[in-house]
Amino acid sequence: MTVTSTGRQVTAGNPAIARPFAIMQLVGGALLLITLVTAILAKDVKRNLSWISFCSASIISCVAYDLLFFVGQQTGPSPDRGLCLVQSALVHAVPVMQAGVNLALIAHTWTSVRAAVYQKNRVSRCNLFILFVAFPYILTIALFLGFLVFAIQHPQTVERDNMGVYCKIVFDGVPSKITAGISAVLMLVSVIFEVIVARMLIRHWKLLCHSGMPRSFVIRVLVFSAVGGLVLVLTMVYVVSDGGGTGADFIMASLPLISSLVFGTQEDLIRAWMFWRPPRPMAVKPIRARNDSEGTLE
Repeated sequence: MTVTSTGRQVTAGNPAIARPFAIMQLVGGALLLITLVTAILAKDVKRNLSWISFCSASIISCVAYDLLFFVGQQTGPSPDRGLCLVQSALVHAVPVMQAGVNLALIAHTWTSVRAAVYQKNRVSRCNLFILFVAFPYILTIALFLGFLVFAIQHPQTVERDNMGVYCKIVFDGVPSKITAGISAVLMLVSVIFEVIVARMLIRHWKLLCHSGMPRSFVIRVLVFSAVGGLVLVLTMVYVVSDGGGTGADFIMASLPLISSLVFGTQEDLIRAWMFWRPPRPMAVKPIRARNDSEGTLE
């Protein structure tokens, strides 16, 4: 344990905890990056903006949590002050971003299922962009700037956590409670959308079977949203109750890995990676009434 110039004690960090956490984040982020690049470049893989936004946000989150790892300052003396200030603001803002893009993904799924079931057009693309893509990032940037200004004005509240995983703001738990409160609201809305989508799937399953709706993707989104929401809730409980540590850190680090497994193992992505195999002939789709959800859910 060392003491900074402000008189604050700084733990040396625990590499047995910090490095596995960082590696989990790194592997999850790398897998998601491969998945995202494949979806963007492969001509036979089609994904919507909310899906791309979700993967991008998860990658940003991985980078944010691994900043100390990248510069080799998870353990040892006190980390670089500027880097620690930036990371402390990021780690309090990215959970909100993750909750926001998760809500955007499930809400976009709801609009697509609703359009397929009721043969109604969805809201305009401009409104979709604002709701599904821009809003989570606007909120996250605002929170990041707010936390960063606070950290700069009160540097004594910023410290590397006991395990050396990342820097955080310690101020009577207020930043963590702000993050947890906003994330909880977003996750509650996500749960409402999940229930509505699940109910629509159950009631109109046969209709969706004939509409061309990618039901497997809808189920993947529902499963991940449920698991991701549970993970975020558990993490927020750890943080707000000041019981953070190994359990909360590794629960949070599991999210990128879960995301990469859920969304990176879809059939069209796997076919895109198997470049040596000839492309599969396109199936003839039945003629049906056209709706705005066709080909846009995945």
